[in-house]
Amino acid sequence: MDLFKGNSKYFDVKRVNRFKVKNIRSVYKQDPVAQSNAKATIDMAKVKETLTVNKATKGTFRVEIYVHLAQSNNNPLYSNTWIVKGRPWTFEFSATSTEVAGDIVDKVIKMITKFKLFTMDTEQLKATKEDTKLVLTAQDPYQIFSKVELQYFDPSIGTTTGCCTPRGEYAPVENYGVTNVVTITPGNEGFGTFEWIMRNLRLPTAEQTRWNALY
Repeated sequence: MDLFKGNSKYFDVKRVNRFKVKNIRSVYKQDPVAQSNAKATIDMAKVKETLTVNKATKGTFRVEIYVHLAQSNNNPLYSNTWIVKGRPWTFEFSATSTEVAGDIVDKVIKMITKFKLFTMDTEQLKATKEDTKLVLTAQDPYQIFSKVELQYFDPSIGTTTGCCTPRGEYAPVENYGVTNVVTITPGNEGFGTFEWIMRNLRLPTAEQTRWNALY
């Protein structure tokens, strides 16, 4: 494919400019990559396994989440006093050793929906069900799951109050030998998409470098 046109040999970038061969050092081409959103999967079958290990018939669990943003995004909803461009979420639920994992997922999704736990102006994470798993899906490709952890409230641990009574604390279920609880699938900001070009394409044209340019 001949990239250069005309007798004087020039290279056209549509709607941008015409570049002469003598001013071009090299031209590169890269295939575009589609955007994809991150996903975190929590296996609720591990709830029963944790209760069994602790010889408990019921218990309280907590899911602790932290989402931060890629450097190319400056959503003000994720700016806070502690860590810039990040936001935590936490929710708790109770379960018994006889509950079916799928029913626990249904219960958690119902709670998330009722109280709009992931809604800040717009929905930030979407909760869905896959068999025994709770699936949390990011709503844009710039969201990154830094932490997704299933925790069990263990009444036998923690700082004592008074004489010798432990107050109880949450601990990751992995502390009790439970494995393969959470799976995180990273997202992709994409490359060469319309949104990527609008954010990143800055050719040194007169239009782009003038004193009152848009970018």
